[in-house]
Amino acid sequence: MLNFICNPKSGHSKASEYAQMLKQSLEAMDIPHEFHFTTSKQNTIDIAREITSNGVENVIVIGGDGTLHDVLNGISDTSAVTLGLIPCGSGNDFASSAGIPLDPYKALDIILNGKTRSVDYMECSGVRGINVMGTGVDVDILKRCYNSKVLKGKFKYAIATLVSVFCYKYPHLTAIADGVKAERETFILSVANGKCFGGSIVIAPHADISDGKLDYVLVNSMKWYHKPNALIHLAAGKILDIKQSEFTNVEHVEALFDKPTDIEIDGEIYHDLKFDVRVVHDSLKMFTK
Repeated sequence: MLNFICNPKSGHSKASEYAQMLKQSLEAMDIPHEFHFTTSKQNTIDIAREITSNGVENVIVIGGDGTLHDVLNGISDTSAVTLGLIPCGSGNDFASSAGIPLDPYKALDIILNGKTRSVDYMECSGVRGINVMGTGVDVDILKRCYNSKVLKGKFKYAIATLVSVFCYKYPHLTAIADGVKAERETFILSVANGKCFGGSIVIAPHADISDGKLDYVLVNSMKWYHKPNALIHLAAGKILDIKQSEFTNVEHVEALFDKPTDIEIDGEIYHDLKFDVRVVHDSLKMFTK
């Protein structure tokens, strides 16, 4: 039995269209299935928790990174579930790292072929994440996007990026990565399982979703006239090439901030959450190539 959890609003309501297309295909192939349509973030979590508590083993997400994030946080026991994904969001960043095609029929074929592998995920103070966690200018950009009532789409993100890059105030933090302590003023702090965030921006080009490690990227503070160069490198997926960047593989990162700081997990903003991130290895299977 395939249990689909669909956020009908994902991809500007494209997910609802995908659900109908896939339902017809499954019925034609006489494959047992059930669709669950969500109404909110909490409802998504509740549906995932309810169906996995009742013994459901195959959970397929139709939506973007945010819906995948919510479903992951609702799963009762990750070791008892095989997770699938029909990508249908604005960014689909984790799908890219997992090699899951954007075409819904091709994504469904991967699930029907039954090939799975173990994938890592992260836990941050009780909240699960599967793609990227962090704070810095990227969170500032997200908040500006959420607050914008006029601009739309990629243009909104581009304008928010330009404003944030030059207005962002660096937080002072103490970071402890696998026991190694460092004090920094940071432009970006990122702990990545997947390679991309923010709609295909490569932040961790070497990330591997199954290696039991997280890619820890710190981009330190810089003079204002270095910011355009940093932005160009970030857009080109080469942020690790600038001198202000630090990178290592870790299993655990803790960050202590001088002031309350919002963090993002899979593109979702969290307030007042302690930044204490650990990798969870070999506890979740996923339908992938």
